[in-house]
Amino acid sequence: NIVKYVQLEKYRPKKREIWSLEDCILFLNSIQGHKYELFFALYITYGLRRGEVIPLTWEDIDFELGVIHINKQYTIAGKDFILTTPKTDSSIRDLPLLPHIKSLLDRLATDSKRGPIIEENGKLINPRSINYEFNRLIKENSLPKVTLHSLRHFAATGLKDAGLPVKEVQEVLGHSNPKTTLQFYQHGSEHIKQNGLENYSKILNFA
Repeated sequence: NIVKYVQLEKYRPKKREIWSLEDCILFLNSIQGHKYELFFALYITYGLRRGEVIPLTWEDIDFELGVIHINKQYTIAGKDFILTTPKTDSSIRDLPLLPHIKSLLDRLATDSKRGPIIEENGKLINPRSINYEFNRLIKENSLPKVTLHSLRHFAATGLKDAGLPVKEVQEVLGHSNPKTTLQFYQHGSEHIKQNGLENYSKILNFA
């Protein structure tokens, strides 16, 4: 069989670029007061999917228990947008309502605790509008060009660097398998490697 002599090129997945911590902080500082500030804060803090942030309603926020319920998915179907339940059970999850997110929610002017939290003219925001505005903000602030989805990778990596075990990071992101979190979403951090190697060299008593 001559096919066994054919050598295929080894698959090398494209490396996803993510921001440094400094880049992310600059971005967050630049969007204070922006109409999508809450969206980006939720995205970066919890590593939520775009389609999970957009359909969040006031009923999904339990201020008494301090919990955010993730239980809906807003997706693009051709030229239409549809609201569905998440595809997997792991995507349906509860997340702690952190103080800085609660503060942003408290600042929202609303006459009713019903309907979408982030809206335009009483309707769910167009997902494409988010991407357009994100790219505009990147250019305006001279930040490295990344995709909106890379912020989910940034969150996964940041939670790792903060010491959260991979199982808990998996649950925060809503992955069905921790392998997905570890292999595809968590990236190495240069400052973590530097500190680790320096500590290791001290253990070895290197000068």
